[in-house]
Amino acid sequence: MHVFPEEQMTTPTKQIVTVPFDESGLKERNFELSCLLEMSNFLSATLERKALLEGALLRVLDIFELPAGRIYLKDKESESLHLEVFKGLDPGGLERIRFGEGFTGRSALTKSFLALHVSDLEDPQRVRTLSEKGFTTILCVPMLLSGWVVGVMNLASYNEIPLDQKRIDLLISLNNQIAIAVDRADLYRELQQKIERLEELNETVTLFAYAVSHDLKNPSLATHGLTRLLKKRCFDVLDSKSREYCEQILRATEGMVTLLDELNAYVKAKEAPLRAELFSLEELLDELHDEFSQRLEKGRVLLKRSSCIGTIQGDKSQFLRMLRNLIDNALKYGGKGLTEISVTYEETEDAHVLCVRDSGIGMAPEDIENIFRPFHRLETSRGIEGTGLGLAIVKELTERHGGTVSVESEPGKGTAFLISIPKH
Repeated sequence: MHVFPEEQMTTPTKQIVTVPFDESGLKERNFELSCLLEMSNFLSATLERKALLEGALLRVLDIFELPAGRIYLKDKESESLHLEVFKGLDPGGLERIRFGEGFTGRSALTKSFLALHVSDLEDPQRVRTLSEKGFTTILCVPMLLSGWVVGVMNLASYNEIPLDQKRIDLLISLNNQIAIAVDRADLYRELQQKIERLEELNETVTLFAYAVSHDLKNPSLATHGLTRLLKKRCFDVLDSKSREYCEQILRATEGMVTLLDELNAYVKAKEAPLRAELFSLEELLDELHDEFSQRLEKGRVLLKRSSCIGTIQGDKSQFLRMLRNLIDNALKYGGKGLTEISVTYEETEDAHVLCVRDSGIGMAPEDIENIFRPFHRLETSRGIEGTGLGLAIVKELTERHGGTVSVESEPGKGTAFLISIPKH
């Protein structure tokens, strides 16, 4: 076969030789490579450790035409091996072996391939047991991963095992493949356990948040209402200090009710099922304009809507909350220089893209990184009432719709939040 240099590949005389991969004939062409490929294919197909080890042991026994074997794995907390699987070779009290103990422990300690006759075993009882079963030869093969011992495979035969360097290399390579697969299976199992634990914690936090928001709301509303009633009836007869206390109680209970409402909204944003429907974006913005009209007029802020004629499929109430939170956020934290909030809509081939932009004070780059974290508030928001949940709710609802939310901001030049929701 002639291989052309890369610079000649564009010439009219180029030749491309195509050789289809013939796995069926690989065993005859290259037995060792065929065995490695077969083992690799099997190991990549499962992440359950027991099934992985049982299948790997059976394949090794089949490749080397051996009747029996065992696989020991290293304990994570100690220098010892525990029996994981076996075939045709009863453990007989050897379920756990210390490093350096017997030939299996010696193989682990020295990271060496060992071949020996049953008669050379150090335990007379073990020699007698194996001999009675007809075994004459034992192999101990370490399973190594980046130089670390993952385990040891024992193999037994009724006859002398023909060994040459090729067969030894193949056996060690197969065991190292198994070691990698075991490590991958363990990592997967640990990851699954962590995911389950996180799901349990998330469920606990969600239930706690719901219980808090639900059970505390009524007493908070009652306290707020009674304090308002007290102020209305007795304000004139209260001294200045008592009036101040009354105002403080009103502000505190009002803040508590707001926090509980936001906490409940955050839980719903994460857990409540979405109700998909077609709705008019223009009607949604009419509703929001009416809702914010007094605040806009008081702050002399113009709410602009350009290119917002469109129909979106999604949960209308949740879209309303997303835009409400972003407009509310702009009004709260835009600063004294805030004069305009604009809401624009763009329809791409795959997505609905909404942008809420303000002419406020903007944010520094280091502030943007954590802006969507629950309860996160900027230094510039000190003294301004808020829960730190508004933008976290926007992020949750956007992601529940399969979309993304991002922010662009620069100090003194305003802030823009972009929501992209896939059409399907």
